[in-house]
Amino acid sequence: MPRSIRCGLFRYPARFSLGMWGLLFMSCLSRLGNHHLQTPCGSTRNIVARKEAPSQTNDARDHLLVDYGDYIYKKGSWDGAPVVIEDFKLVFFTSAKVGCTVWKQLFRRMMGIPDWKAEQTPDLLPWNSELNGLKYLYDYDRETASMMMTNPEWTRAIFVRDPKERFLSAYLDKAFHKSFVDRNCCPFKMTCAAEARKSAKHFLELIKTCENPHWMPQSSRMEEKYWPFINFVGYMEHLSEDGERLLRQIGAWETYGAWGWGPTGKDSVFQSQEGGGGRAHATGARNKLKQYISQELEAELDSFYEKDYSNPFLRFENIALYR
Repeated sequence: MPRSIRCGLFRYPARFSLGMWGLLFMSCLSRLGNHHLQTPCGSTRNIVARKEAPSQTNDARDHLLVDYGDYIYKKGSWDGAPVVIEDFKLVFFTSAKVGCTVWKQLFRRMMGIPDWKAEQTPDLLPWNSELNGLKYLYDYDRETASMMMTNPEWTRAIFVRDPKERFLSAYLDKAFHKSFVDRNCCPFKMTCAAEARKSAKHFLELIKTCENPHWMPQSSRMEEKYWPFINFVGYMEHLSEDGERLLRQIGAWETYGAWGWGPTGKDSVFQSQEGGGGRAHATGARNKLKQYISQELEAELDSFYEKDYSNPFLRFENIALYR
């Protein structure tokens, strides 16, 4: 039997009692950090990892924008690094609860992948960044990645959603998904989902201490240094118009966006209904805001998402539900 056992960077004596080994196991998990299960449009596996010190650092004379430790340049989270479509000079930042499924289907089509319509497969297509066939910013060296993120000839796009509507969509979709909430927010107790689903107010209390891409402020989607280089911001509330505008701008609308969608293949990309292609997780949150959000809760949400409303690049208009 070995004299000691390693847990990450730490060693412990092997001659521990069974009770001490239980405590050691919990301590080891705590030291190693949270590594949760991947989930469609918003992996949480590396949310903690992005706060760690980068394994490599830039030379003092290096003025490249993209750095090794940057969240958008790291593998792991399925919506961490942006998708890159070289032929159209497009860098696109997908975000959970902002139509990420249909966007990834669209990009797979633009990449010429035969099963581009795949959704909710055993391999978790189209979300799984390891298997979906898409290229991401981390697939390029830092010099190329920095060029893509700064060259005015490239389009760097992101779609965002009204914070209160997005919060409610996350509540209706995730709070009632017991395994998702328990595994991501209380993996040791596995009891927080029951409390979270009681009301939107209870859900807000939970997410204040549980970081996840499905409900985290959208201003946290990337490091602050990148926001000035985003030159296309679209809005979920105007997805049909803004989506078509983006695809026309890069020259992809007629070939990939105007047709081929819906049950008959005659619809355009952003015309599907809730529950249809690319919208299996749609909740219709926009029409249910007052049903779930009280005036008191709205004030709390305004505070929770204050950084979104104050971000000058997102340009959200905070429309009060109650006047």
